[in-house]
Amino acid sequence: MVHINIPETVRVIEDEVFAFCSKLKDIIIPDSVTELGNDIFRSCYSLESVKLPHNIVSIPDYIFYKCTNLSEVLLPNTVESIGDYAFCRCESLKKIILPENLKEINDDAFSWCVGIDEIAIPKSVKYIGPNAFKHSGLKRVSLYSETEIDKYAFVGCDNLVDVDVVGESNGNIRDAFRFVEFNR
Repeated sequence: MVHINIPETVRVIEDEVFAFCSKLKDIIIPDSVTELGNDIFRSCYSLESVKLPHNIVSIPDYIFYKCTNLSEVLLPNTVESIGDYAFCRCESLKKIILPENLKEINDDAFSWCVGIDEIAIPKSVKYIGPNAFKHSGLKRVSLYSETEIDKYAFVGCDNLVDVDVVGESNGNIRDAFRFVEFNR
């Protein structure tokens, strides 16, 4: 099973459907799919790219957990939430563009994504969970001061050289960068 093209008749993809499919390389999910379950692609080590439907509202928990070769995912503008551990340990993921409607990035969503070196958090994001970017390869972060950032969101991001906070700080980022050794 190297390539999968889900038929237009499918509306829901249940939990763990493709989990541990070690030979799966790419998949196209049509816009007819309105709901994605948790852990769908967990530990699909060969998965490189995914086309997600344009109408989903959330990226479920653990959906791409340990997809170590995943290098490309385009998040639709309809996405408002990224679940716990959604992209955790996607070591080959180089770039992620967060949609303008995104409201929350949950716990460990991008932790251990060592290939990502910069991220722009849209103004629409109201919450970033604990360890959201833990031990990622981030060098640059831009975000808005209105965003509530839980503690340790950027713990272990030792490649950080630039953090740009737009707006007047209200203390929401106090512990977010704790234990970060900034490289300057």
